[in-house]
Amino acid sequence: MEAAATIKAPVTKPAETVDRTGRSQLVSNVLFTWGGQMVFFVSGFIMPRMIKQELGTDVLGVWYFSWSLIAYFRFVDMGVTASVNKYVAQHWGKNEIEGINRVVSSATFALFLAAIVILVGTVVGVLTMPYWYGSRSLEYLAVTQESSLCLGVMFAAQTAMGAFNGVLTGCHRWELQTMRNSLWQFITVVGMLVALWLGFGLVALALVTAVCQILGQLTMVTLSYRACPGLKIKRSYIHTGTMKELYIYSGKTLLPTISEMLLNQTAVVLITGSLGYAALAVFTLPRS
Repeated sequence: MEAAATIKAPVTKPAETVDRTGRSQLVSNVLFTWGGQMVFFVSGFIMPRMIKQELGTDVLGVWYFSWSLIAYFRFVDMGVTASVNKYVAQHWGKNEIEGINRVVSSATFALFLAAIVILVGTVVGVLTMPYWYGSRSLEYLAVTQESSLCLGVMFAAQTAMGAFNGVLTGCHRWELQTMRNSLWQFITVVGMLVALWLGFGLVALALVTAVCQILGQLTMVTLSYRACPGLKIKRSYIHTGTMKELYIYSGKTLLPTISEMLLNQTAVVLITGSLGYAALAVFTLPRS
């Protein structure tokens, strides 16, 4: 009797279909980025002029001044947010999910501490504003305090979740990042226009901006977990050596950023103190 021999074919592991170099997405990422920038171009053109038309030139100056005060906190994270992108991309290309978790967990811990500093600094700045604000425009003191507080809370929340921005870009998912930015920028502008149409003031605009941008950051966190399967934030992944490496890399580009920021924001403060809010609005409006 002839025995039928069955030979099992060797099991081969399917080739990974994910392009970890980002080359296949280069053109689409560029197109998405430029398309998303159009939303910011349009909003930057519309909103300042709407605020000026509905609330006045002085109030527009208050809006710019509040943003400038909060912008001083941009150096608190020491550039860690930008450096996450580099190290996530490095580990993503090698399919080292443990390395990504270590970088993101360490960066999130460092940025959470920075967010606390920003939040405390915002509260202190708002409470002490009557002592250094000056007597030129005391009628706008309360509005400036409340607007700055809303924007400061927003910036603290953005900083705390800033590491996830590097996850999306490090995994070459620029289209998700751009769509997320564009969508929430559009929602923010619509919310601000509705607030103006309903007759609300500058504080309401700052509150709408803060809420929408925080929700945008939460959306980014959700997208990061989808773009990077296996991403985990754990205390065991936090390494001081990794944080040191992030700070060292970010320090290479931090100095020019701080110099530019101090130049721009200090000019805003000096113009406000010397010439008032209306002059600040006239100076800043063309730049928008």
